[in-house]
Amino acid sequence: MLQPSQFTPNQAWLLFKLNQVPISTGADGEFDVIALMDAASLFILGSEFVPAGTLDTAVAELRNLMESAYAQHKAWPKKLYAPQTMPVAKLAAELKAWGMAAVVVKEAELKTFTREAQRGFNAHFGG
Repeated sequence: MLQPSQFTPNQAWLLFKLNQVPISTGADGEFDVIALMDAASLFILGSEFVPAGTLDTAVAELRNLMESAYAQHKAWPKKLYAPQTMPVAKLAAELKAWGMAAVVVKEAELKTFTREAQRGFNAHFGG
């Protein structure tokens, strides 16, 4: 099982979904929220809203999220961990150019990192 103590800051980022149920915005529909986290510090580097049920095609949103995190830190991590539900394979060219390897894991393997962020998000927004 992965643990934050296995990493140094900015060595690896985690990509995951924050919400358990879609967030309803009324007129704009329902959304899922994807987040990017530093594996060592558990710091949330950013988040993006994507239309509910479209995680497998949310490539532009993932790219924006990654580039926004890079703008803050001025460095790319060596690895990006993501559950199977995230379309990281569709970012293969970008990840390679950024010097980053994608590591696809079962969502349960990220729970040590993501549990508190997801609990807080769901307590605030419902779910």
